[in-house]
Amino acid sequence: MHGTRRNRPGEIGVALFLFGHDGTYVRSEVHDDVPLEQAHALREQLVGQLAEVAYGDIAVRTFSVRPGDVTWELVDRTVTHGLPRVCFYPMDIMFSPPWSGTYST
Repeated sequence: MHGTRRNRPGEIGVALFLFGHDGTYVRSEVHDDVPLEQAHALREQLVGQLAEVAYGDIAVRTFSVRPGDVTWELVDRTVTHGLPRVCFYPMDIMFSPPWSGTYST
């Protein structure tokens, strides 16, 4: 869940991205402009609809998808920064080694 610059005040986007075992993007379900007080429940509903959920380390390939008027993407920025980096847009979140789930905004 995260707000984009396009969300209305008091609302947020909720997105579920699904990837195959090889890290390739499979599909997504994006809900724009969800009232903040409903966002966590929607997230739990989306995850609850998945057949098998296991939390752990993952490997994800870069991707870009535009469901509606916002592009969601994971972009390799290694060349730009001179070090291994990927950025997740539209939130402009940067990930870097040790790939532990921590990020920079």
